[in-house]
Formats: sequence, C-alpha cells, structure tokens
Amino acid sequence: MRKLSVIPETGFDAVVIADNALPHLLSQSDLEQAVREIAGKLKHSGILLATIRDYDQLISVRPTMQAPAFYGQDGNSRFVHQVWQWDEDQYSLHLYLTLRTQGGWTVKHFVSRYRALQRVDLNRALHAAGFANIQWLEPAVTLFYQPIVVATRRS
Repeated sequence: MRKLSVIPETGFDAVVIADNALPHLLSQSDLEQAVREIAGKLKHSGILLATIRDYDQLISVRPTMQAPAFYGQDGNSRFVHQVWQWDEDQYSLHLYLTLRTQGGWTVKHFVSRYRALQRVDLNRALHAAGFANIQWLEPAVTLFYQPIVVATRRS
C-alpha cells in the first residue's frame, strides 16, 4: 500500500474517496492506517467524504453476480457484468467486459479483491483517527447510488 505521507501538502479542506475505494483495504489495520494518513492531510475541521457499497446489507445476502448491463452509442457496444466469489467477509470481484470489435466480440476479464466493509468497522477507524460528526447519508436522500459517509476532523 502506498502511503499518503509521501504527499508533502497538508491543510486540505476536504478529501473525497469515491466509488468503493476503501473496501480494497482488506484488513482493519490497513484501513485504520489509511484513515489516519487522510486525517493528517486535512486541516482541523476538514471534511472526509467517502462512498461505498452498502455492505451491511450485501454481506447478509452475499450476491454472486451483478446483472449484465448493455452500453452502446456511436456504433460502439459493450456488455458489462460482475461475478462475486465470497470468502468470509471478503470477495473476489470478476469483471467481464464484452466489447464489439470489427472482428466480432472480444471478452476481457479483470479480478479485484474487496472487503465487505461494514459501517461499524469504518466508524471505528474514523473515530480512532480523530474524526467526529460521522454521518451516513442514504441513496434515498442523496439520490447517489451508494451510501455516503461524511466525517469532520476534530480540531
């Protein structure tokens, strides 16, 4: 894991972590280290805003796939789908891209490992790193497709 301490700047007003980046940190200690380093880059009363999947719900059902989606415009077409292989509180996400090419269809496959990061674990890491006023904003309120956590660095 690359450490944020190599970035010399500090005093940021906000840090945004979007689209499920935090669940790539597979252990609680890695998560806590990352959140501490983020806190160190924020000015006092700076804001952390992060979006993640609703793992509190997902871990109870452990989905095995995400339905295929079709995208097409200007003569370009692609199908995208995911297969999830669960192992305790982690899973391997297999991403399949099926692309239309001049020669026909081509399939690309990518794999990434995720942790089903539950709110209690992220809240614990945020508190330990000096964050307060932790709020979870739901998609029904924000109209964003993932829950958003907002936290303020204590002064």
